[in-house]
Amino acid sequence: DDPLQQLTCLDLLNQHFGSDDDGKVNSRQQPAQTLQWLSSPPLISPILQMLQDPILSGAALQYLSSVVLNVSSSTSIADTLLEYIAQQGVVTGNETERLHIVQALSNICVSMPNRILQNQTLRLAWWDLTRTPQSKLQAAILTSIALVLPKLEANSHLDRDTSTTAAMKLYNAVGSDNEYNSTTQWLLDRFVSSPMVELRISSYALLAAMLRLKKSSFGLSLLPRPVQQQLVELVADPTKREATLDARLAYFDVVESLHSHLVQAATPSPSTTSWLTTLLNDAQLKKLLQQLEKKLSLGPHGQEAQRW
Repeated sequence: DDPLQQLTCLDLLNQHFGSDDDGKVNSRQQPAQTLQWLSSPPLISPILQMLQDPILSGAALQYLSSVVLNVSSSTSIADTLLEYIAQQGVVTGNETERLHIVQALSNICVSMPNRILQNQTLRLAWWDLTRTPQSKLQAAILTSIALVLPKLEANSHLDRDTSTTAAMKLYNAVGSDNEYNSTTQWLLDRFVSSPMVELRISSYALLAAMLRLKKSSFGLSLLPRPVQQQLVELVADPTKREATLDARLAYFDVVESLHSHLVQAATPSPSTTSWLTTLLNDAQLKKLLQQLEKKLSLGPHGQEAQRW
């Protein structure tokens, strides 16, 4: 009954779900029998009760949401977790508690996106930043969304159209839930030019993740022309150079991602159209392509190699 011993046990259990960078269990390291044991009622039942303990609830949330992410037959666990999170609402006073909820919703969303997307209370518990003044917490939330988008689109348990559509719906919902017409405009207005470097890095990460989605071109085509222009100007700006290495790498990721859209626009086909072809004429497209290719050739640091 010692809470510290229980917390240690939960941390050890959570290590079973940390075998790769995206939180998914490596099947070569975790046999089916192990996953079955990790999600078995005798083990899950006492951990569910720990959700009511202020000391243990965070680690319990992390473990249970990892079970949902990795074990397909864990719907009842997801139901309990989502009900618990909905009761908490948007946590504003405890940064650690909010991060645990963000991580849990991120895990559940990869496996069950509609459960999150169709529930505004859960969406706000994840990404409502209107009542979140801490810049590092804001950055962590933006980064969590950026990490979920490619995982959701790559989810082999969902058909391709469902996973891609869900990823774009998730991205679009973030801005509207934060009282903006579009998520892209929200990022460009609120975070890309922020004096806080962690907010710029996380906003770049989310923009790059969105630009890599298969249906991002269609989503961008629906944006108002000034927002499209603002995105292009951000990437094409020849004077843009971030001060820190991490920020330069994040910005370069956006440049690479938009470049792929530009290549598609420069080589149109009857079956595909690009939002860039309606925004720019042929001469402007060619000039922008040259600008981005020069940026790509210079690399993340944006400087030519010095000759000594």
